[in-house]
Amino acid sequence: MGNDKMKWELCSGTVKDDAIRKVEQMLQMRLPLEFVQIVKECNGGCPERSSFIYIDPETNRKVGAGFGALINFDVNEEDNIMDFLNEPPEGFPKYLVPFAEPGNGDYICFDYSGEKKGRNPRIVMWLHENREDSNTVQLANDFGAFMETLTRPVEL
Repeated sequence: MGNDKMKWELCSGTVKDDAIRKVEQMLQMRLPLEFVQIVKECNGGCPERSSFIYIDPETNRKVGAGFGALINFDVNEEDNIMDFLNEPPEGFPKYLVPFAEPGNGDYICFDYSGEKKGRNPRIVMWLHENREDSNTVQLANDFGAFMETLTRPVEL
């Protein structure tokens, strides 16, 4: 099931091409095309399928997590991606670009440590409570692959 069939909800608006280009220029990095298409139509939104599992690098245990919401990529509005990057949390690596916040202080990010200006960075979770040597965990090889791992939240 591809992310082209993914339904998005709770969108806070759209983002124009020039705003995306401005973010990419400020970052000196290119954002994945699939991501750009989503943000242009549903800035700040949440995917209908939003749950995923990762292995915590400190405990080696499976952890269930939720996507949360897309970070605001409209630099003309308050509380946007550049505001975050200008004042990141303590210990947040400069090569990560967050795109979603699950709501617990962690961030789902593009990892540009391997290919600085490439359009298909790995997807990682930055874990704010973990030690610096174990505060990121890879979720997928790229954005499309990450979106494929998302499932519907399970009601307990």
